[in-house]
Amino acid sequence: PCRDSISLNVRDKSFDSLLGIKNWMWELEIQGNKYNSTNRNPNFVIFDTGKAILKLLIESNGTCLDSIEKEFNFNRLKPDFPVGGVPICIGESTRIIGNPDNRFTYTWAPGKWIDCTDCPNPIANPDSTITYFVTVTDGQCTEFDSVTVRVNELLDIDILGDSVICQDTFNLRAVGGVSNSIEWSTSRTFDNILNAGNPLLRAVVLDRQTFYLRARSAENCPGFDSISVRNEKIETDTDGNAFKFCEGDTF
Repeated sequence: PCRDSISLNVRDKSFDSLLGIKNWMWELEIQGNKYNSTNRNPNFVIFDTGKAILKLLIESNGTCLDSIEKEFNFNRLKPDFPVGGVPICIGESTRIIGNPDNRFTYTWAPGKWIDCTDCPNPIANPDSTITYFVTVTDGQCTEFDSVTVRVNELLDIDILGDSVICQDTFNLRAVGGVSNSIEWSTSRTFDNILNAGNPLLRAVVLDRQTFYLRARSAENCPGFDSISVRNEKIETDTDGNAFKFCEGDTF
């Protein structure tokens, strides 16, 4: 019958030509779970998949000990999909299965926004949220399952602040994004980070400067904005007294 569990039958070929073997101590470890047996040829029924380590310690009638260890992988027909689906940002592509196996036959549907419908590990690049259905078979057993690829919009983030100032020091504020993902820079490539993890930026501009902002949404999608700021402060010196005016002022 087709089951969700995996049955592993182990056969011991160890021998002691003089005294014979009296004890077998098997240990199978997978995903932090351990299965033990003292039978010579045990049968393990496991419900986990992934890398497994099988150890055998034997003891002869003369109290001599020997051991062996093997490492291998377990896979089941049942696809390994993330709980809640696969989240991506619009424009991104993604693998959608965690345990592809070339020994099995896969059929994916629909064929929209996916690079193949009969391969174990397709790449999806959807424009909007979509659910894919898959049939997996080894020729005897068949599994049916589905996974939803959830497409999230890019972060809409804005900079609040004046693009024309009449004083050297001023403030800019980010609106949108997860606060600890916010980064400010004067470089489009963010080579220099002025401030991180803070929606408020206090800066100094003596002439003109462009400021760049990036952050991520709660769905981890990126957003970007920029603002060019110019300082139009006017300074005069009359009879040794300094006066400051802004463009458009009357005096």
